[in-house]
Amino acid sequence: MLFRSGGDTGEAAARRHPLERAREAVCREVQLGLELCKQFVADFARSAGDVQILAGLPEQLNAMAGALGLAGLQGAAGILASARDYTRSVRDGARPAPGVEEMDALADALSSVEYFMERLVIDGRPADLILVRAQAALRRVVPEVPPLVPVRPAPKAAVPDTTPIDTGVMPREASVGPEPEQETAPEPVSEPGYAVEPEPAIEGEELEPEI
Repeated sequence: MLFRSGGDTGEAAARRHPLERAREAVCREVQLGLELCKQFVADFARSAGDVQILAGLPEQLNAMAGALGLAGLQGAAGILASARDYTRSVRDGARPAPGVEEMDALADALSSVEYFMERLVIDGRPADLILVRAQAALRRVVPEVPPLVPVRPAPKAAVPDTTPIDTGVMPREASVGPEPEQETAPEPVSEPGYAVEPEPAIEGEELEPEI
């Protein structure tokens, strides 16, 4: 079953990081592929051990492992790659036909990976503990399952910061405090030693009366 993250449509989806959207698209495609793989396993379990029913399973697992690896989900990709190698060896006769316990273990591993995909789509972050369960289930059939690689969360889209920057300078209109004093022109100062004095009268010279 496919799950959609609630409310993540339209403008909200457009703001998400491209890698995050691509990873979610890969998860949905892998979910569909895992449904097909589980159908292969169920058909084989109902048969009398006809390994030809598993003929298309390794290629399907290989395609999904490659897609998950490109999406940065190496842990899930490694589990599907181990399941691919196991089913390919069974199909080619390198391993004996699996019994009920082996097929149950393989089905548990595939179901755990599918649940990991569902939670990643819903929550937006990987739940590696689910992959630990898938790894443990597959090791009942394939002991050489590679160790898990932690999943790095997809980067988020950058949101522009509209917070005004505090420069420490108050706007001119909002400035407070006393108004600056206006500059006044300095009073003229007489130069020292140059005071004008009246000239003394000369003897014998009559002074004209002032009119």
